[in-house]
Amino acid sequence: MGKKERLSAIKKIVTEKNVSTQEEMISLLREAGFDVTQATASRDINELGLIKTVDASGRSHYSFPESGPTQASVRRYKTILRESIVSADTAQNLVVIKCHTGMGNAACESLDNIVGSEVVGTIAGDNTIFVACRDVDAAAKTLEMIIGIIEG
Repeated sequence: MGKKERLSAIKKIVTEKNVSTQEEMISLLREAGFDVTQATASRDINELGLIKTVDASGRSHYSFPESGPTQASVRRYKTILRESIVSADTAQNLVVIKCHTGMGNAACESLDNIVGSEVVGTIAGDNTIFVACRDVDAAAKTLEMIIGIIEG
């Protein structure tokens, strides 16, 4: 079985199961008769454009980008942000978000799933998130969106 069959198998696996790690993917592919390494699985996941999404139970898993977040998951992300964020402000093209201690990563993951293309990337610490935006206007728009969520 070649690459084409392996990619088809990955598509089927992702559609039918919640696979959280490359190790799980490798195990399922091996069960299906494919001899794969971690490097091969990683390349295949990247080639297919798979992303990590969070299900209703809070567990992350691979999915296709076009499936995107559902309305229910967006509500959940907003709830996490409302419960986590203490304050937010801009500094040029950055939005700096202060969170309750230990909530930075959860809030950042939620934010990553709902922000638009004006955000270039995010970095989370224990209680602070830096959001890099394309420009000053994008930072203002992002801050406005965040404030709208936390005041909700």
